[in-house]
Amino acid sequence: MKEKLNRLKKHMIRADEPAREPEQPVDVSLSIEKEAQTEQEKWSSSAMEICWFEDMYIYKRKQTYSLPSIFNKKETNELKEIVNEWAASTITNHPLTPDGDTSETDLLFFDTETTGLQGGAGTTIFLLGAAEVKGDQVVVTQWLLPGPEHEVAFYYHFLTDIGTDRKLVTFNGKSFDWPQVKTRHTFVKDNVPKLPAFGHFDLLHAARRLFKDRLPSCKLSVIENDILGVHREDDVPGYLAPMLYFDYLKSGDLSYVEGILEHNEQDVLSLILLYIDISRRVITRGRDETETGAIAKWHEANRDFRSALSCYEKITSPATSELMFRKACLYKKCGNTEQALPLFAEVYRRSESYAYQAGIEYAKQLEHKVKDYISAYNVCLHLKDSCPSAEWGELDKRTKRLREKIEKSEMNIS
Repeated sequence: MKEKLNRLKKHMIRADEPAREPEQPVDVSLSIEKEAQTEQEKWSSSAMEICWFEDMYIYKRKQTYSLPSIFNKKETNELKEIVNEWAASTITNHPLTPDGDTSETDLLFFDTETTGLQGGAGTTIFLLGAAEVKGDQVVVTQWLLPGPEHEVAFYYHFLTDIGTDRKLVTFNGKSFDWPQVKTRHTFVKDNVPKLPAFGHFDLLHAARRLFKDRLPSCKLSVIENDILGVHREDDVPGYLAPMLYFDYLKSGDLSYVEGILEHNEQDVLSLILLYIDISRRVITRGRDETETGAIAKWHEANRDFRSALSCYEKITSPATSELMFRKACLYKKCGNTEQALPLFAEVYRRSESYAYQAGIEYAKQLEHKVKDYISAYNVCLHLKDSCPSAEWGELDKRTKRLREKIEKSEMNIS
């Protein structure tokens, strides 16, 4: 608005000024369009177009790549393959599982660039980026905000272009990117399409499940380098993006945001690779004992006990006490006492972490399933030395009950 007023100032006449001959009327919209075209021409390498909505405009940049150039030079559509593998698997309730009628073209790999990381109404999104697979190509579309006064056009074109029936794939998008889109949308919702209720796959949470113990951090750049084998050159650090954008706003020089656009583009392309990589690790039950155990615990959290047990059964080498205990608990949950009992016994006898929990479960199985009251009683006596204070009352009650059962059994024998 301030810029518009400044442009119109020369056409205003003060009351104390002598009357002048009327000038030809100025078409303000043409003036704005000319300025936008001039800005775009400053960046000779631009692949962007100007998109208008009423008297506001944005820049839209679209880049198209062949699938082999994205999927590690392979000629196959790995994203389509992984969606089909999810559909053919027996895994249920997993947060990365596409719906039965979802195809690879329904997935929208999405990321934003903002003026700050605090979120809330004071933070503005100035770049929206999305990648999608169309046929044998990957199309990356980016929407750039040329100034806060064009925000209605920004969200109008974004929401019009992406449609409504999509599944977002993000990296921390559930906690930051999409809530921020919702916040900004509230300011313009009367002039733009309704915000769709997208499905959402957040790969940050998935990456933490699988990689937190093997990587120094779960930043996307670290995962790219150590897991995906993607090495960026001359990349603009994310923390510089707001400063570069503000430089663009002051100068009108689009070259300031060129590096931000490339950074954002690499982010959304990496999300495609990361979704494929993590999905394949889950479907194949992990690539080593640690990863398989992490996937098993992930399935447990999703209450898919069959898939969790399948992962634990894949671990054939000596497992940690935690994995053995979890495996035994799943056998118990499935009613398989014969396989649960020796595992509880082994963890209990190791006298390591989980020894007390395993000992209690071992005593329960001996008492209720095997009816070996004496062995169960001896286990409880042994556990008194390591019993947490909060568990003492329950252990004492169990020990007394077992002693009564032993005495009753001896009386029946006599």
